[in-house]
Amino acid sequence: MLISFIRVALLYLLVLFAIRVLGKRQISEYQPFELVVTMMIADIAAQPLSDVNTPLLNGIIPIVVFIFLQTTISFVTYKNERLRKIICGKPEVLIEDGHINQKKMNDMLIGIDDLCEQLRNNDVMDLNEVSTLILEANGDPSIVKTSDSGLSYGLIKYGKRIPKNLEKTSTTDFQLNQALKSAKVKDDSEVFFAYVYDSQIYVIKKENLK
Repeated sequence: MLISFIRVALLYLLVLFAIRVLGKRQISEYQPFELVVTMMIADIAAQPLSDVNTPLLNGIIPIVVFIFLQTTISFVTYKNERLRKIICGKPEVLIEDGHINQKKMNDMLIGIDDLCEQLRNNDVMDLNEVSTLILEANGDPSIVKTSDSGLSYGLIKYGKRIPKNLEKTSTTDFQLNQALKSAKVKDDSEVFFAYVYDSQIYVIKKENLK
C-alpha cells in the first residue's frame, strides 16, 4: 500500500512539474506540439499507475525526456521565427478588407458553415460586420470589425525590422526612425517590439534581463 502511495505521489509531482513547464495557458491555447506532449505525458504516466508491475522508471524517464524536448523546442522557436512557423504553424488571413479568401479556406478545409460558426461564437452575426478575420496558429479566430480601427502590425520584433509590414502599412523607414528617435532609441537592436496601430507608431524598448 505504501509503495503504491509513493508511486502515485512521485508521478503526480512529476506530471505537475511537466504541466508547469508548458506554461499557464489553457489547453485550447496550446500550440500543436504542446498539445501532443501533454497528451503523451498523460498516457505515459497512466501506465505505471494502472499496473504496479510496471517499473516506475518506465514512466519517469520518458516524462523527463519530454520535459527536456519541450523546453528545447520552446527556446528554439522563441529565438527563430522561421522554425516557429514550421513547428507551430502561422496565422492565416481568411477575411481581409471584407473579402473572404475562398482559396485559403479551401486549402485549410474550412467551410462557410465553419466560418459562420466561428463568427457567432464571437458575437458576430453578420459577415458584413467583419473587416478582417485571422485564424491563429492555435485555431482561435481574431476578428476585426468594420467599426474598429483595424489591426496592429509589428514593425520591429526582437531588434529585427519587418520590411513587409512597413510596406503593408505604408510606413516609411524615415517615419519609423523618427519614432525610435522620439523614444530615445539609437537603433533597432534596442527595440523589443515596435508596432503601428491606427497610423500611430509605438516603441517598446528591450529591458536588461540579466
